[in-house]
Amino acid sequence: MGRPSHRHTGPAVQHGTHDAQQGARGHPAVLGCQGHVDHGRREGFYWLAVLSTFALGTSAGDLVAEKLALGYLPSAFLFATMIALVAIAHLKGGLNAVLAFWAAYILTRPFGASMGDYLTAAPVDGGLGLGTNGTSGLFLTVIVGAVAWFTLQQRRANTSEHAVLG
Repeated sequence: MGRPSHRHTGPAVQHGTHDAQQGARGHPAVLGCQGHVDHGRREGFYWLAVLSTFALGTSAGDLVAEKLALGYLPSAFLFATMIALVAIAHLKGGLNAVLAFWAAYILTRPFGASMGDYLTAAPVDGGLGLGTNGTSGLFLTVIVGAVAWFTLQQRRANTSEHAVLG
């Protein structure tokens, strides 16, 4: 499927729409290269990065929360703060976009592990006690709600755009 036509949208909308359709996997700025991940070496790099960050991120979240005894929720706040600092360094301090993306991408793994553990663990273990089913149901509800909300926002924007141009 080719790149969609964006005759009536500005560059920011075009870029955001294309990224949403292609995902970070194919975005050259994310990969620090020219073009999309459609060649063996780039594909290999991408999957190596994904698998490594999944494994190391989960381990890092567990290390901070359990072994260093910070707890699940404080660990999640720590990693969220680190993600925010990366964003600030990129937006205000000039941190390279590729480095900022990969730093934030890596930090989302321990953040997610800490939040997941906090939601699923029993209260006696420092969690909310939702269990795996409750946590899965919560995330499913949030994801479906977010997709529905963004879809409605896009439809409203398209409707407004067509009304102005029409």
